[in-house]
Amino acid sequence: DLSTGDNDGSSEANAWKTFAAAISGAAAGDRVNVKRTSSRISTGDIQWTKAGTINAPIHIRAYETTIGDGGMFEMDNRFRCSGADVITEGLDISSSSTLLLWQTGNRNVSYRCKIESSGSGGAVVRSLQGVLVNCSVKAPIASS
Repeated sequence: DLSTGDNDGSSEANAWKTFAAAISGAAAGDRVNVKRTSSRISTGDIQWTKAGTINAPIHIRAYETTIGDGGMFEMDNRFRCSGADVITEGLDISSSSTLLLWQTGNRNVSYRCKIESSGSGGAVVRSLQGVLVNCSVKAPIASS
C-alpha cells in the first residue's frame, strides 16, 4: 500500500485505497490508475457507476511498476460498469463466475483486457453499446 497521504487520488502517495473510493471521487476526464498487487484481488464485485462524457471519458488504466508500463491488474471478481464513456484498460479477470466483464453504459471501451472463466455455463462478457479492443476472452466450450 503506497498510500500514505490524503487518499484523494491526486498522486500515488495520495492514492485511493479502494475501488469504492475511486468511484466516488472520479469525474469526467479523470484517469484512474490501478496498480497491480502481489496477489490476485478478491474483493467482491466492482460496480463502476460514474460516467465520463463523450469528450472527456473516465479512463481506468492498470500498471505494474510505472504508470503507462502496460501492466495488468489481476482480480478474481466481476467488473460491472454502468457508467457511460468509460475506458477500461489492462484488467485481468479470472474466476468461475459468469459475466466477469459487464458493460452497460453507452460508448464504453475495454482495451487490452484478459477475461477467463473456468465456469461451465453462462456468458463471460456482456457489452451493450460498447466495444472490446485487443481483449482475450477464454471460457469452456459449454459457456455461452
